[in-house]
Amino acid sequence: MPIRHNIGYHGTLDIRANAIISQNHFIPSSKDTEWLGEGVYFFAHKQHAIDWATCEAKKPQNAGEKSCVLSADLNYADSEWLDLDDPAQLQMLNDFVLAYKERMGTSSIAPSVDLTTHKKYLQWCFVCNLYRRLNPAIRLTSYTFHFKKTFIGLWQNQLQFCVNDSTVISNIKKEALL
Repeated sequence: MPIRHNIGYHGTLDIRANAIISQNHFIPSSKDTEWLGEGVYFFAHKQHAIDWATCEAKKPQNAGEKSCVLSADLNYADSEWLDLDDPAQLQMLNDFVLAYKERMGTSSIAPSVDLTTHKKYLQWCFVCNLYRRLNPAIRLTSYTFHFKKTFIGLWQNQLQFCVNDSTVISNIKKEALL
């Protein structure tokens, strides 16, 4: 089974970066507002991690903290990757949601979320988490978010990785102290 290798960039505060490096471990996010579900988030491009870390450091509760970017090797097989930029995999996830709604719509034991909510991130988080729980071989999910149009009308994109199995992550190091 061929292994894919990517370098992921994680923006955070320097104090958190030091803890991550000393423990050689990231603490996965478990908030229900994470677009790709629970896990450790990485950007494909360093600049996006710099931008994220800079925003984190500007929050009032982080006053005086320096921001930092970590890099890590992400190693996984195709069979362990949910690539939501792949039309076939995105359709597979969509079909899963439709089947879930049909089978569990009236069940009192099914986990529920309002799949009609305008808060799309709640939908995405729920669906990604549920799909991965039912498909435990998936260790990493990725998607390219379109977040801002440029002056000339092209989209600025952010390819993000959500790692839900820490064995995917290795070789954590500081890239930049901001």
